[in-house]
Amino acid sequence: MPEQITRSLIQGVSQQSPLMRRDSQCEELYDAINSVVYGVIPRPPFTYRKYIPGFLARSAWVHGIFRSKDERYFVSIDGGVLKVFRVETGLECSVTLGSGVTSYLAAPSPEKNQFKAITVEDTTFIINKTVEVAMDPSRTQPTRPYEALVYFKAGGYKLKYSIALKRKDQSTIYKWGYETADASVSSNEPYASPSHLAATFYRAMEGTGIANAMTVAGNADGIVGGDSYGWPELGKSDTDSDGNGHWNKLTRPVGTPTLASLGYHIQINGTTLRIWRDDDKDFDIDGSDGNSDHLIIMKDFAQKYADLPRVGYPGMILKVRGEKNTKADDYWVKFENTGRSGTWVECPAPGVKLGLDPATMPLRLINTSPGNFLLERCPLQDRVCGDGIDSAKEPSFVGKTLTAIGYDDRRLVLLHSGGAVWSKTKEPYTWWPDTAKTELATDPIDYDIAHTTPTSFDHFVLAGDGALVWSQKAQFNINSGDQSFKTTTVGSDLVGTAEYETSIMPIPIGKSLMYCSTVGDYTNVRDMLLENGKLRGERNVTEHVPTYIYGPARDMAGSDLLKMLAVTTQSDDGLMYVHEWRLNESGEVAQVAWHKWRLPADTQLGWFQFDGAELFALLEDEAGSHFVSMDLNQNRRDPGASNYLTRLDMAYYVAVSTAPSITVPFPLKEEQHSKLVAYQMTGSKRGRKIVPHTVTPVGNTTVLAFSSDDLANGDTVAVGLPITTERIESTFYKRDPRSGDVVFGLEPPNVNGYALVMGKTAYTRIETSLKQNAGDLGPAIVEFNGGFLPVDDAIGGVRLNEATLRASTGGPSNLVTIRTINDTPFPSQWIGTLWDYAA
Repeated sequence: MPEQITRSLIQGVSQQSPLMRRDSQCEELYDAINSVVYGVIPRPPFTYRKYIPGFLARSAWVHGIFRSKDERYFVSIDGGVLKVFRVETGLECSVTLGSGVTSYLAAPSPEKNQFKAITVEDTTFIINKTVEVAMDPSRTQPTRPYEALVYFKAGGYKLKYSIALKRKDQSTIYKWGYETADASVSSNEPYASPSHLAATFYRAMEGTGIANAMTVAGNADGIVGGDSYGWPELGKSDTDSDGNGHWNKLTRPVGTPTLASLGYHIQINGTTLRIWRDDDKDFDIDGSDGNSDHLIIMKDFAQKYADLPRVGYPGMILKVRGEKNTKADDYWVKFENTGRSGTWVECPAPGVKLGLDPATMPLRLINTSPGNFLLERCPLQDRVCGDGIDSAKEPSFVGKTLTAIGYDDRRLVLLHSGGAVWSKTKEPYTWWPDTAKTELATDPIDYDIAHTTPTSFDHFVLAGDGALVWSQKAQFNINSGDQSFKTTTVGSDLVGTAEYETSIMPIPIGKSLMYCSTVGDYTNVRDMLLENGKLRGERNVTEHVPTYIYGPARDMAGSDLLKMLAVTTQSDDGLMYVHEWRLNESGEVAQVAWHKWRLPADTQLGWFQFDGAELFALLEDEAGSHFVSMDLNQNRRDPGASNYLTRLDMAYYVAVSTAPSITVPFPLKEEQHSKLVAYQMTGSKRGRKIVPHTVTPVGNTTVLAFSSDDLANGDTVAVGLPITTERIESTFYKRDPRSGDVVFGLEPPNVNGYALVMGKTAYTRIETSLKQNAGDLGPAIVEFNGGFLPVDDAIGGVRLNEATLRASTGGPSNLVTIRTINDTPFPSQWIGTLWDYAA
């Protein structure tokens, strides 16, 4: 009879018609790995690390921090409480709480989708998606009274100086004038100096008389007036006996009001006067000097920075108008002194709110040392410039809830419903520019991502050398082209219009970006192919299995190293849907495989994440969560001289010291008791199955009692739940031996026999059944055991052999069901098949 060989079985499940499938695909595959080297092999076990009572991982928020192979953690927020656990041991770490952090951890249940985080070196930034960001109302730039600065920049001979004041709510103008002497005699020179002019006007406007001394000390800052008294550089007596200075022109006539009587105050510091009011009555001030540049009067603003004097009044704030014909480059300066003189330093406008409310901004979790963490509010930097209206505006996330967080171009990125904001370069706590005078390349970037489709931005992802912002039906690449990345150069390109499951973060793997979409009752997984932030193509990874992943996606994780993706759904069906792929030499996908992993009995997956060749997961039961791991290194072996890995889920490996009993450090539900098994791992008993005769829950542990003949002190035993690897073959059709394509036009042939070609295998069985009108016949079972489990063999161990296992079928291929099964904890390698069919 003719035979047909299938040389590979590693392309997983296909839901296409059997006529369209490849001969390496199958109807169903459970708990397996598709290996290019070994064929179809059993998946590794979920190995026990720690049981966490009371922690329900499915509703909690969990985030992995993987710093190195020796320092890995996962963080959880459950019931408003943050905890950190070591991945290596599952033990809880020390977390010191800073002031006020607990309020930010409060969120509606379930908390799983209420938080997001990004880890940068030793710091993890955490956002609460339910908290609206606000400015801090308690901290504002102090307001200033209505005030003016009069600066005698220069003096001159025979010039007329004047200062005029008028309250804005009145029409009366009060004016003081003074004409300097001519240059006829050298002794007139001091009376034309800026300091003498300032002192002269001060004396006249203050109106308390004339001092006879040239200088009188003011306060520590050199200021006279206000709360200090004295007259610096007032010059000659009021008799003006030498007739040299027109001094009498500022002698206050009887009845002339003083500034104090008009509700004003005045101070002098060298060449400057400060005039102000303490009430709510604003005023106008004007002046002239007969030369246009000797007297500069500044109220509210200065025309340019060069107009500002070197002497001033501590805390006085003025606006400086920028060079452009807009208000965007106007800025404010405050006088800061060191003694009599000082400098004008850029500052926020009076009355503007200085900073964000730290209670509404992300928290930071710092890994201060191995196993120790500090959770605290971020040390946010205050606004240092601008008025919040035309310059240094509030970040656009103020008044909104944050939707996502990322890290890009050495900046922290926060997303909200309308756009994205990047922090200052290398300063994740600074959301304000350094100056309002000009735009710096390091300034924060605030970008409103406008699009015709209403958008709410869910994810920020770095993939394909681009920074991508994801929203429903609109995905954008954020870039600045060939220019430096800043607010005036940032832009966005629409790269996709995908509809996706918003709670699932797209996963960058190589140049691909994997995401989930819900189509009817099923999840589809799609792959965006990106290069330099541009879409180069897209494919439906589940195109040949469109109704395979049942229910909307719940979680997804992937590994570029393993070329593996895992998806769980909201259907709570106890399954992980696993996708494997291989690339050709050109980096293109050459082979894919979908299959399912069944979770340990009576558990549900709460969280999982890949790190290198390991998968870490939290499996929830009704009372807590089991922290487990899976080592996907295909060369892993049991300890000692073993040449295989004992595969048991929830595997707990123990060196026995309390024979004939073992205490397992986690609880088991009653329905799991009968499923629990143990296997000897070393010595002459290696590979021997032992079954406990009693299983007793004790708190959060389980005590297993064995026969004294089965268990002795010094034995090393693996305890856990069985795993069954199973493959259901596709309907057989005759194929062209050259192309591998189905030969069409023929009825499904009668299959007389089926043979499975195996690599190093300890156990496999084939179950065949034939559908008849009256129902299924069978199953017929053939087994291969490699001669393993020899109880009386002194050397012990499991035999691994290469072999071909044959089974008789006898019926049309479309009525024959062939199952290949390994339900032992020992190895099997399924490499190919041989079909014996009727021509």
